Amino acid sequence: MVQAAVAIAGLAYSVVQGEQQAAAARRGRRDAQEAQAKAESAALADTKRAEEEANKARQKSPDLNVLLGDALTPKKDQRSIDTDKLLLGRPGPLGI
Repeated sequence: MVQAAVAIAGLAYSVVQGEQQAAAARRGRRDAQEAQAKAESAALADTKRAEEEANKARQKSPDLNVLLGDALTPKKDQRSIDTDKLLLGRPGPLGI
């Protein structure tokens, strides 16, 4: 009889432990799913922000007349662009 009571108590303890482990596993899965959803949302927001910044950057094209000054403006007596002004302080044309 004592052995039966011990066996029943052991079985009950095992069942309780199993339920606690299952609940912990469910919490872990739920937490992992929430973390995954947050990470995907953050990645989507980052991608959208990067695309918006790239679109803004594409809209802002540099004005070569401002950058190079008079180098690209043809003069009355000038037949071609003054290549010395295009050197930009480097040995080759356009700094190459």
